[in-house]
Amino acid sequence: MEQAEAAIKNARAALGQANLNLSHCTVRAPFAGYVTSSTLDPGNYISGEAAPVTLCTIYDISEMVACFDIEDSQYENMVGQKGGMDQSLYRNIPIAFSETLPHSYTADLYYQSPSVNSKTGTLRLQGMIDNKYNELKDGMYATVSLPYGVNPKAILIKDSSIGTDQLGKYVYVVNDSDKVVYTPVKTGELYRDSLRVITEGLSAGDRYVTEALLSVRNGMQVTPHTVK
Repeated sequence: MEQAEAAIKNARAALGQANLNLSHCTVRAPFAGYVTSSTLDPGNYISGEAAPVTLCTIYDISEMVACFDIEDSQYENMVGQKGGMDQSLYRNIPIAFSETLPHSYTADLYYQSPSVNSKTGTLRLQGMIDNKYNELKDGMYATVSLPYGVNPKAILIKDSSIGTDQLGKYVYVVNDSDKVVYTPVKTGELYRDSLRVITEGLSAGDRYVTEALLSVRNGMQVTPHTVK
């Protein structure tokens, strides 16, 4: 009888040890997300005594972060606007990708580096993107359209129509007499990859040359064809 009681105790001890080992084999994720594929299968023995063993990596992609750099002069332009980077327009910054996705995305600018990189002259910014459709993946490249302010009367012209010489930027304007006039301009930011903001030199309604730029000369008489 005493031997039987000792055997029962040994069996209970073995059961406790088995439950302890089993508890170490169950790994619960601390948050919901997606995991990478594992190289291990159920039933494999893993010894983590020498070094920790990575079973897989969990990604929480419900929100993504867009990281990008801007020049220090661009940062000065941003903070120079009324309201600075606290403006509401920085809460919904347009985000685009090389291929058109089924849904559009915007980023909420929430972080700016406390210092400018002295080697590159750039400042790191970060924006939070709501990935509610699970279309964005870690490591994707994106184009960030960072606004500097709202100007409903901004003058935009084709960027390809702007020339450069020793005096700076210029545009060939067609006056009321249909003559080409060399007109120096000051430019701003690029808009939608093809249009350039003109800060000085042109007025609303001015006609400018968009084609055959190498053939026209200052003072040349032309027959303009207006393109909308």
